[in-house]
Amino acid sequence: MSFLRHFFPEDFAKPPRAAASPRVRSFKGFALGDVGALQEPLLTLDPTYWCLTVVQAAGGVGTFGYGGVQTPDDPTLFVIVDEVVVDGRGLGDYIPVDVNVDGVVPPVLVNDQNVWVRNRRSKGTSGVASKAGLIRIHDNPVLQVGTQIAHALVTANGPAQRIPVGYVLFGNEQLLVHNSTANQPLDVTIYGRLSRLQAR
Repeated sequence: MSFLRHFFPEDFAKPPRAAASPRVRSFKGFALGDVGALQEPLLTLDPTYWCLTVVQAAGGVGTFGYGGVQTPDDPTLFVIVDEVVVDGRGLGDYIPVDVNVDGVVPPVLVNDQNVWVRNRRSKGTSGVASKAGLIRIHDNPVLQVGTQIAHALVTANGPAQRIPVGYVLFGNEQLLVHNSTANQPLDVTIYGRLSRLQAR
């Protein structure tokens, strides 16, 4: 057995230095402020993630179950409604998703502040889950007028239907989910994000 090792020229050559990843290299030639997409407030801000749920029993002849979210009258605030989940309670129904935006005065419906923060920043001491500062709609009014942007068709006592939305609401605007058939229960959960516009 020999304790001597044979060396070859390539053993003395230094290995090539690992190149930076494409992501790192892509940021070397310009300032982040030059990238328009990175200045978009809807994309760059750290939002508050929120959710709400509405379980409305059948309200009687001529009434429709409504659930939704409304933004306070604040010009610096905006909300992205990401997703609506509708449960198939009772009879099957066509479930529209309507909005009242761009200067349309939202109808006054029964509401409260029970819109809950999902990405909590710290542990509180109030004994109550943190609220997002938005308005939850839960009512059984007559049919309201709105602009339909999405819908789902739920079957009687069937599985929940997920509706991708991705719609942006600004101050004093409203998104409503409701029955198309009168005197039916409604069970809906809505997920979204809340942030504030920054001065540029």
